[in-house]
Amino acid sequence: MFFARRKPAAMKICLYHTLNPDTIPGYKKFAQAIATDNFVQADVRKIDTNLYRARLSIRDRLLFSLYRYHGETICLVLEYIRNHAYNTSRFLRRNVVIDEGRLQQQPVPDPVDIATEALTYINPSHGRFHRLDKMLSFDDDQQALYEHPLPLVIVGSAGSGKTALVLEKMKQAAGDILYLSLSSFLVEKARTLYNASGEGSEVQNIDFLSLTEFLETLRIPEGREVTFSAFSDWLPRNRAIAALGAAHTLYEEFRGVIGAVASGNGPLVPGGVSVTWDTAVALWHGGPPDGLCPV
Repeated sequence: MFFARRKPAAMKICLYHTLNPDTIPGYKKFAQAIATDNFVQADVRKIDTNLYRARLSIRDRLLFSLYRYHGETICLVLEYIRNHAYNTSRFLRRNVVIDEGRLQQQPVPDPVDIATEALTYINPSHGRFHRLDKMLSFDDDQQALYEHPLPLVIVGSAGSGKTALVLEKMKQAAGDILYLSLSSFLVEKARTLYNASGEGSEVQNIDFLSLTEFLETLRIPEGREVTFSAFSDWLPRNRAIAALGAAHTLYEEFRGVIGAVASGNGPLVPGGVSVTWDTAVALWHGGPPDGLCPV
């Protein structure tokens, strides 16, 4: 009895969101070779940790990385390098110098022997990914928001990907841009993530400011900021306002935080009741305003 050898599945390929394969000479040949694990045909060489280059022509190269997701190897195509200009790469470390002569003397890596890193998530439906401090892939809802024209208000719980989505949207903008948050920690984190991506543009003038810093650019506020502790002590003495809802809810709403959550799984309405997105939509009767979307 003989069994036919099962043909391995084609390696999936995802492109960095700024790449257009139709404008890359030799891309189709590269994709065909990589999909069949034919690294010899693609003339692949390893140039850094999980960073490989494929030879498109005498002058041009393509940079890519390999990851594992759900037991499959995924090829993330990062960058098109024209005329050996490795110095322009956003993905190659500054201290790495590429010598094509020496590189050609190295053996072609075997895909089977490559110890690939694991990806937390990749969405193969649109075949695109982004990068801040690490590779990012948007699910279908996040991708729809990314493609949605401005103005846009995004509402979501902690860890839903709002910051990453907003930062990627900012890369599309030009002119004067302000990233504003109540949290100075979040502002600093956002600034670090945005700068780490290396995609800053000369047509952008971006300020990352906390609310306090922003107000101080106008004038130094008099007195001191009202803390939650001071507000909760003051509230019981004002029954008309206290009747509108719980102290935490009112405090966050007065500070301008949309959908503040003290506990539970959704935004709060007066009275401290946790509601779902569907319930919140019902509160708008005709539906939420244009550009207001959950994450």
